[in-house]
Amino acid sequence: MNALLYSFLFVFCMVSSSSYSQNQANVWYFGTNAGIDFNSGSPIAIANGDLVSREGSSIICNPNGNIKYYSNGEFVWDSSHDTLPNSKDTLNGCSSSSQSSIMVRHPDPDSSHLIFLFTVDCNENFLQNGLSYSVIDTSLPGNGTLANPLGDIVPSRKNILLFSGANEKVTAIKHANGCDYWVIGHITDSFYVYPLTSSGLGMPIIQKVGTAYNGSGIGFSGTGQLVASPNGRLLAGAVYESNLVELYDFDNSTGSVSNPRPTYMPNQAYGVSFSSDNTKLYASSGTRVFQFDLGKAECDSVNWDFYRAQIGNSSSSLYAMKLGPDNKIYISKSATSLATIGSPNNIGVESEFVDNGFDMAGNMSELGIAEFPLDFIYPPKVSFNICEECFADSFKLINTSGLGTLYNWDFGDGSTSTLMSPKHKYDNGGDYTIKIMTSAFCGSDSFLQMVSVDDGINHLDDSILVCPDSGIIYELDVNFGDAVWSSGDSSLFVFLQDTGTYFITYTDTHGCITNGNVTLEYDVCDYDLYLPNAITLFSTQNTLFRLPQKNIDNLDFSSISIYDKTGKLLFESNDKRFVWDGTYLNKRVSKGVYIYHLYLNSADGTYTNQLGNVTVLY
Repeated sequence: MNALLYSFLFVFCMVSSSSYSQNQANVWYFGTNAGIDFNSGSPIAIANGDLVSREGSSIICNPNGNIKYYSNGEFVWDSSHDTLPNSKDTLNGCSSSSQSSIMVRHPDPDSSHLIFLFTVDCNENFLQNGLSYSVIDTSLPGNGTLANPLGDIVPSRKNILLFSGANEKVTAIKHANGCDYWVIGHITDSFYVYPLTSSGLGMPIIQKVGTAYNGSGIGFSGTGQLVASPNGRLLAGAVYESNLVELYDFDNSTGSVSNPRPTYMPNQAYGVSFSSDNTKLYASSGTRVFQFDLGKAECDSVNWDFYRAQIGNSSSSLYAMKLGPDNKIYISKSATSLATIGSPNNIGVESEFVDNGFDMAGNMSELGIAEFPLDFIYPPKVSFNICEECFADSFKLINTSGLGTLYNWDFGDGSTSTLMSPKHKYDNGGDYTIKIMTSAFCGSDSFLQMVSVDDGINHLDDSILVCPDSGIIYELDVNFGDAVWSSGDSSLFVFLQDTGTYFITYTDTHGCITNGNVTLEYDVCDYDLYLPNAITLFSTQNTLFRLPQKNIDNLDFSSISIYDKTGKLLFESNDKRFVWDGTYLNKRVSKGVYIYHLYLNSADGTYTNQLGNVTVLY
């Protein structure tokens, strides 16, 4: 009954992106002098950094993947691993904040020497310094020279308060135009979404969305990560003291946060991370890791957390998570190793959780891990998912693109659309190529996917052959929904035995109805017959030797012969409705054992012989 078959897919990319992408997150510093270098293609533990942070840290590398700056929210270190001169007196951030800081390069190519450092205070300080920012000018001498500058914080652009009382959360998301960024902070029940454009940092879009929680004081629930999906279409936040994980939709073209979906975890929730293909969300809860299958939830009309499953358990409490350049997720655990999720795009245990998956060479990871915008390693691109709605009546195409402000769809049957996420109906079965083309200020992209559409998907017809005196359990090829059968059954699977046509009305989870029928017919089968092993003469029961009468019309019968012990033939018949009443030449036979020989035509055209005996009693 599945209308849509994913035959194959392929992608053409014509993305124009910043030369600073890809390698900007190749070196991480976090914890107590802990670090990872991804430049060789495989992660290597390093210990050459000076950063010490109980929780959050941030990094930014140059186009070659070499560390440029790193910070714990209180200080900033350059590539010489010395603190920037203008950060030697503490910044407004806090190394005990879940996400103490994040760094974003100025979107204007002419101002790319400027880096915005956003910092967040911690509960221990009652969040008084809130969300602030400072600007690093890489052209300033700093710890270097005029000829070889290492950069410094611009004195007039240091510790600029955006809003006080911000929770321990900050993230940055690439704009759908491929150039700009959104920088997002949170307080109580509101998101502050700041546009960072070629003109600099703009005024926030303040949105009251989702579950309210405090963050102003030690032990309150502002602790935990806020992260975006690689395509910039989803946000997820963890709230430690509330045992809460909340999923939101994010429009990276407008900065809108919407559709909050909270779920409560068994223990304190701290870390969250999306898979690189945007279809899975992971969350740490105490010593456990949970996976949410967003690909299913996106297309199904059930609660998103219905698809939650535990995929791992650790010997230690698990905290911050981060998706790395190698497509693995790294999880801090206040130990000399990190837990890892080796294949985050896979479902369930196939995602490959390993408790001590990465050895830190003796250095402590603490609770946090390096923060950076995900476009540093996963530049925005175009993609879409296909959901079935009422089968051939309507396919829903969910635009999961991270790049594009204008959309052009070609459905392969002459129809087009400019909607972001359209629906489309195919009038005829066949193979179609669906194409989406996007354009944005800083790039364009296209994505193709071929699908096969079944002509008969709006009506289920099936015909089944079974052996006489048998049946079959018939199951509809669907996972959810309701079925009503003309037999009176109301299940997705029924036991069918009697010949005839059974009518079905199937209603899927979208409320779409499919009508159909199943016809049951008898086949020519090898027939394992039951014949009485005794008959009693001068009795009112079991006086006749014959075949069972049920479904006998479908039996391909040849002949039967009955003999006494001397081999004398007493009875013979070529009629499938034969009856032997224990007589020979109209006289009752003596008590004793008699032999019968039954011949049947088999389904393959050969004969089947059945030899047995029957006892005559008085």
